[in-house]
Amino acid sequence: TITTITPTLSFLCFEETTTMGNSNNAARHGYTVTYDSDSHWRVLTQMWGSIWPKVLPYCIFNVAIAASIEYLDKHKNISLAISNEGHTFMNLMVAFLVVSRVTISMGRYNEARGYLGTMYRECRELIQNMAVLTNHNNDTNAKEWRNNVAYQMCILLRCSMGVIDYTEHYVNVWELDELDEDEKQEMTQYIYYKTGSGQNALRWGHGKRTEYEENMRVPVRLAYILRKEIRKQRKMLSKPLIVPQELKLYASVNSFMGGYYG
Repeated sequence: TITTITPTLSFLCFEETTTMGNSNNAARHGYTVTYDSDSHWRVLTQMWGSIWPKVLPYCIFNVAIAASIEYLDKHKNISLAISNEGHTFMNLMVAFLVVSRVTISMGRYNEARGYLGTMYRECRELIQNMAVLTNHNNDTNAKEWRNNVAYQMCILLRCSMGVIDYTEHYVNVWELDELDEDEKQEMTQYIYYKTGSGQNALRWGHGKRTEYEENMRVPVRLAYILRKEIRKQRKMLSKPLIVPQELKLYASVNSFMGGYYG
C-alpha cells in the first residue's frame, strides 16, 4: 500500500463586521483557510474562504441574460442586439479626450520647464553681470561683496529647487545642509509654521498654513536678503555702481522670482 501525502497550505483571513449600524464599532474576526496547492480545480471551486458565494449569483444572472438574448434571436426571430455605432462614437470621444489631456499635460510641462529655465538663466546672468560691472573694483571688500551676492543667488536657486522637490522627498527647505546656522535661524524665525509666537509671518497669516506652504515662503525671504546684499555695494565698493547698473542686477532677481512664481 502506497500512501500519498498531499501538501496543503493555509492562510489567515480577516473580516470586519459592524455592530448596531455604527461603522466606528467595527470588529475584526479571523479564520483559517486551508487549500490544496497541487489541485488548481479544488482551489477554484473551493467555497470556504472564497469569493465565489458572493460572485456566483451575479455570474449566473449574467449568463441567463446572454442565453435568453441568444435564444430569442435564433428561435423567435427577436433581435435584442445593440448597434455598434455607439462604440464607434465613443472611441472617437475617448481618442479626442486622450489627445486633449496629453496636449494639456505637455503644455503644462513645457510651461514649467520654461519657468525653471528662466530661474537658471537669471542666476547665471546676475553673477556674470555683477562680475563685469564691478571688474574695476579689486579690493578685499569688493571681492567679499561679489562672493556674498553669488552665494546668496546660489542659495536662492537651491532653495527654490528644494521647494519643487518637497512633494517627493518631504525635506523642509530650512533644514537643507547648504544653509548655515544664521540662515536657518532666519528662516525659522520668520517662516517656520510651528513657531506660534514672536516675530514670524504666522501672526499675520489669513489662516493656518501647511508645511508645504511655509516651504514656498522661503525663496521669497531669500530674495529679500539677496536684494539687501546687492544694495550693500554702495558701501562695499570703492567705485559704486550707478543706478541703472544696480537696477540691472535687481531686474535679474525680479525675473528669477517671476519664474519661481510661475
